Amino acid sequence: MMQHLAHGDVIRILQKFSNVSTTGPRRRPVYLLATTYPNTAVNARLDVHQPIRYVLQNLEVAPFRLEPPLCLFRDGPPKSEHFMGVWRLPLKAVAESSCRKPLTVSTPLSSRPVYSCTDWSLPSSKSR
Repeated sequence: MMQHLAHGDVIRILQKFSNVSTTGPRRRPVYLLATTYPNTAVNARLDVHQPIRYVLQNLEVAPFRLEPPLCLFRDGPPKSEHFMGVWRLPLKAVAESSCRKPLTVSTPLSSRPVYSCTDWSLPSSKSR
């Protein structure tokens, strides 16, 4: 649902997930499952005045800069840009100074480039 929100709202949500504390018998959540669009190199600003509020947001590049997810999988048909990522809580961000320009990451998950602040490239099936 975060793709329907402005960057500041998404950052506040991510901070809340990261800072969850519990009392009593409840356990603190360990993982966050979230939608991400890793084929997006630059996160465009959401125009909140449009009737359809939707923007592709890559949680690994600015302004979010999350570390790479533990698991990334396509959520939709084979050519879909829509992925789900699993991150360990509390969330960790890559330093802004390390992420001035997103890196292109190689992965057999997508025929299109994937972008991140961290090079987590996976070997292609051709190189194995």
